[in-house]
Amino acid sequence: MSFSGFIDSLDNCLLVNLLEKRCQPFFHVCMICQWQAWFNQKLLDYRMNRSLKGALLSGLVFPGLGQLVLGVKKRGWLLILAVVFCLGVIVVSATQKALAILEILAEEGKPLNIESISEAAVNASTTSGSNIFNVFFLVLVLCWLFSIVDAYRIGARQDQK
Repeated sequence: MSFSGFIDSLDNCLLVNLLEKRCQPFFHVCMICQWQAWFNQKLLDYRMNRSLKGALLSGLVFPGLGQLVLGVKKRGWLLILAVVFCLGVIVVSATQKALAILEILAEEGKPLNIESISEAAVNASTTSGSNIFNVFFLVLVLCWLFSIVDAYRIGARQDQK
């Protein structure tokens, strides 16, 4: 077969694939077509388990999202609300701490540079206000981990059915 014959065969093979979505035995000479047919079959054969999908959604996107996708809506919304509440408390606590640091620096008349801010932050982190931050951060991490494990268990039960 000449080079132009090979190109014509390749064009015909790709055209057949585009029109019919499958490889014709007549064009099996084309290696690209054979690879494409093999790859398409592997994609069709692969199905993501519901357990893996739920765990990935809860772990990588947002806690509780895996439960929502798997159909356990009450638990999913409860986890989402708990995580959003924890994040809100953490942000408010961090903002209050940052404002307190800025007030301390303003009272002492220190310049607002990296050294003075970091020194004041280290001194402020030893106060009791950081306990709230630590508790809600721990609750946030526990909710996230529970969401991953729970979504995996729910998906595994659904995969068995």
